[in-house]
Amino acid sequence: MIQPARRPHADLTPAQHRYLSALADRDVCWRYTRLIASWLRDVGLPADRDAIEALLGRAR
Repeated sequence: MIQPARRPHADLTPAQHRYLSALADRDVCWRYTRLIASWLRDVGLPADRDAIEALLGRAR
């Protein structure tokens, strides 16, 4: 049986979606990527902006 494609954004709470959307939408958050990448990895999130966009179900 073929499984439907998993939609990671469907697993996010509304608050998580809003937070990650705000993070992805603001250039200032990505100026010091070494700092943010470490923090994101520590909490189990992808460490780059495009991957956050994909997690949200958006194309960048």
